[in-house]
Amino acid sequence: MTQNQILEFAFEIALENPKELSRKVVFEEAFLEAVDSALSVLGDQSKCAVYQYLKENFGISKQEIPREVDSFVKSLERIFGQAARLIEIRIITKLHQKIPAFFFSANKGFSFVDYVEALSLFL
Repeated sequence: MTQNQILEFAFEIALENPKELSRKVVFEEAFLEAVDSALSVLGDQSKCAVYQYLKENFGISKQEIPREVDSFVKSLERIFGQAARLIEIRIITKLHQKIPAFFFSANKGFSFVDYVEALSLFL
């Protein structure tokens, strides 16, 4: 004897708004290129060592940096101390070269993270 069974599948696919996804990709690519360029000042071996150290000691892979900006900044400060500010300035400079239309007016409470968040909203 054969039985017929009715199987129902319930699932939902949620896709991000394509414009939002594209903006996110543009921001992440620009930010990673700027970070890579800023760290290149240290030399290729040192740059690779920084990425490796971030991954092993802080759990931040290179690809996660744009989504973990606050953790990335804190990690740079632990690695480089006050010299981390020089790297941040270099990243901002590189970002401005890539996206000159973005203007961020710094005030007393300005931080690197504020700049990056404002840029991500701009794109």
